[in-house]
Amino acid sequence: LAVSAVRLGSVSRIAVSDTGPGLPPKARENLFAAFRGSARSGGTGLGLAIAHELIRAHGGTVELVESIGGRTTFAVTIPDQPVRLDQARNGLRRPA
Repeated sequence: LAVSAVRLGSVSRIAVSDTGPGLPPKARENLFAAFRGSARSGGTGLGLAIAHELIRAHGGTVELVESIGGRTTFAVTIPDQPVRLDQARNGLRRPA
């Protein structure tokens, strides 16, 4: 596992890379959807979905940067300023 962080103006960008089996192209389609984990991972499929929603609630983004062979890198970008509670709640609302 490798973690790096850099400040880019008014945001911080954190990258996390691992040396696991990588992500097949099909798994990338619904990467941040709940209960979409692969059977081989043995998880519930909630980890990335929860992380995605928490980061969005704080005004940030999370994205898959690359998944080549056995290396997968995710990048999280979050603003350096606090987000008001009403802004966070609006960010979590889903259209009907």
